[in-house]
Amino acid sequence: NRTEFNLSEQIRIIIGSLYQKWSDKNLDIVFEGNDIFVYANKEMLGQVWVNLLDNAIKFSPENNIINVCIDTEPENITISFKNLSEAITPDQIDRLFDKFYQTDQSHYTNGNGLGLPMVKRIIELHGGSVKADLSDDSYITLTVTVPLND
Repeated sequence: NRTEFNLSEQIRIIIGSLYQKWSDKNLDIVFEGNDIFVYANKEMLGQVWVNLLDNAIKFSPENNIINVCIDTEPENITISFKNLSEAITPDQIDRLFDKFYQTDQSHYTNGNGLGLPMVKRIIELHGGSVKADLSDDSYITLTVTVPLND
């Protein structure tokens, strides 16, 4: 069920749909990127962006910024979500995409540990990849790479 759609617009709409959650924590979301059209399963990719943004909101401390960036490379599109996340430690970063794994047990009732494994599977079905990087200053960046369609 692939269609052509504006990926940037889809992400902007999802940012707006989660407004109440990020405004309640006094977060700012900075979106960078031009309009990019893809040929993909719109509903499945929409679920990916909801999950990644919802996690960024959930694990960001109040009064911070979440950066969402879309960029094109010669053959790929990269979408990154970057936020301050003191809940994740370097030894946990490699397990984020494991089923049922949760880094912060205080959020245990808010999820079941299947969100990021689902994200990974959806992106793999689209021929792409997803990775997580943790900087020394506790910023986590989740980067999704999907092939750019001709």
